[in-house]
Amino acid sequence: METKKLKPFDLEVAKAGAAVVTRDGRPARIVCFDAAGDYPVIALIRYGTDEEVPQTCTLTGNVSYTEVSDDDLFMAPVKRQGWVNLRFIDDKICAEYKVYRTKDAAKSSGITYDDYVATVPVEWEE
Repeated sequence: METKKLKPFDLEVAKAGAAVVTRDGRPARIVCFDAAGDYPVIALIRYGTDEEVPQTCTLTGNVSYTEVSDDDLFMAPVKRQGWVNLRFIDDKICAEYKVYRTKDAAKSSGITYDDYVATVPVEWEE
């Protein structure tokens, strides 16, 4: 199974409304950033389809100061999509080094070469 590299919890980005997940990928909804005590972040963590369970966390998104937990908070990956032009070079299909925001932008990028194959979508997570 592929392990995804998660971005560390960023308090300011989370306050701005960015999506948050747990270490094991469950959605978490922050309801409070300023509770009294050592665990001022309160998140509702999704369990299954119809239950959210409250969890207190540090300002760095950790459930504990000493142990790693599946409930530790991270920034949710952001899915991105772009478009690339494919070319046929030396008996291989190769992608241009540029990724365009839209298919129209890729197609209107001045394709002038005879080895053009297609314009295709690409997706990635950040």
